[in-house]
Amino acid sequence: MKKLNEPTWIKVRVFSKENQIIIYTTNSSIDAIRLITDKDTTVPYVTRTATNNGISQFVSIRNYDMGSDDSGCITVGLDTQTAFYQPYKFVTGQNIQIITSERFNRYSALFFTTILKNQMFAKFNWGGNGATLGRMKQLEALVPVDKSNKPDYQYMADYSKAKEESMLDRYKAFAEKELSKLEYKEIPTLDEKEWKNYLMPFVFERIKRGKRLKKADHIKGLIPYVSSTGNNNGVDGYIEASQGTRSFNNCISLANSGSVGKAFYEPFTFVASDHVTSLKTDGFSKYLYLFICSAIEKQSCNFNFNREINEPRIKKMQIMLPSTNEGSPDYEYMEQYAKNLMYKKYNQYLSYQKQKAVNT
Repeated sequence: MKKLNEPTWIKVRVFSKENQIIIYTTNSSIDAIRLITDKDTTVPYVTRTATNNGISQFVSIRNYDMGSDDSGCITVGLDTQTAFYQPYKFVTGQNIQIITSERFNRYSALFFTTILKNQMFAKFNWGGNGATLGRMKQLEALVPVDKSNKPDYQYMADYSKAKEESMLDRYKAFAEKELSKLEYKEIPTLDEKEWKNYLMPFVFERIKRGKRLKKADHIKGLIPYVSSTGNNNGVDGYIEASQGTRSFNNCISLANSGSVGKAFYEPFTFVASDHVTSLKTDGFSKYLYLFICSAIEKQSCNFNFNREINEPRIKKMQIMLPSTNEGSPDYEYMEQYAKNLMYKKYNQYLSYQKQKAVNT
């Protein structure tokens, strides 16, 4: 498999007859208030969101009556500059554009999606210069080409497929390794346990806020910089731990503002912004932290943009946890519950991959 720097790359007009790629406005464009929801919510509703492949929710198949788009295309979000390959038939909201090509298969489309994302982020931005249909039709991008200087769709497909297979092999090995460390034990269900409220300072030995670091003072490096974003474990970039920054590890990061109330278990060393509070207790395992993260996020409804989590509020903040007969948090139960859940998930994934290999 050729590396990315081995083929010839040239700048081409992306949407042209020669490249056999077309872009057009979605066939559905259903406003959220018009969506039909019922028990059979299996149809993806694609919007401009940057997460979950652009899917904001699943809706009724009856929405197809208002228009739909077929699988095997790429969706592009106006202003957000989002781009995702859609493997299933779907309906959309407003401001979604559709990209199709007879030359696309799943793998070449995934490769092309990455090219689009990089180019759109370089060319467009929110407000006044978004990825409108007119601007997209004029878009130019570097693409790998064949000997005839035409986009090399076969190379794109082969490269993406090789990457996917490599990643799946790595994750399979990871899942098998993690599974070997776990032992499933029969324990009471969540509703069979008694739950009690506990103050945050009772649960965590150290509660410490990060320190403000202006964007202009970021020095590119290898240490995750955790801020208040609600995605990617809160990681907003990678920097060097310079003087004045605050580093933490093996703890929970709690967003004080932005995605206020969002909690992530951070297994690595990271630098925290002042929009994040570190919650740590020596001896807590990752499984215990993961369980408690879910409990903390239940409290996010008590906060919003105008009511952030500050030091006085976090000291009074309570989380509900399973308790022992003596009234203490049942840390042993919480840890085993998380282990059981991961045990099931790893087994489900490995079983899925095994069945997939048999059917291929």
